[in-house]
Amino acid sequence: MHTPAKGSLIRVLIKRSNAYVASGLWEPALNDANKVIELDPSSPWGYERKHAALHKAGDYENATHAFEEMLSKMSQSSDPEIHKLRYQHIGTKCWTTIFHIDVAYLPSFHPPLYLLPAILLLTYLV
Repeated sequence: MHTPAKGSLIRVLIKRSNAYVASGLWEPALNDANKVIELDPSSPWGYERKHAALHKAGDYENATHAFEEMLSKMSQSSDPEIHKLRYQHIGTKCWTTIFHIDVAYLPSFHPPLYLLPAILLLTYLV
């Protein structure tokens, strides 16, 4: 458990990390995410922000590790709402990280669309 001041700082860091990612500034976003993890290692939200920052940076391997850690923290939570969020994440974001195709490689990537798995097809078109 943490103090109200610590909880407020964590919320500010999470929101600021989110704003940095939205602005394309992955490095300060990652710094804020790591600070959240340092302040509250049992919370999934620092790992969620770390995943987003690393994904934005193009570091897909470490982004996947952060995402898996986030899912682990969600499964350990006693909050049923966090468990619901975990299943939503399993169905969406993890596949965009695992099956990410960099747009720079698309000109050399020409399989017939009907051969692509559905989940990969969704990522390819986004």
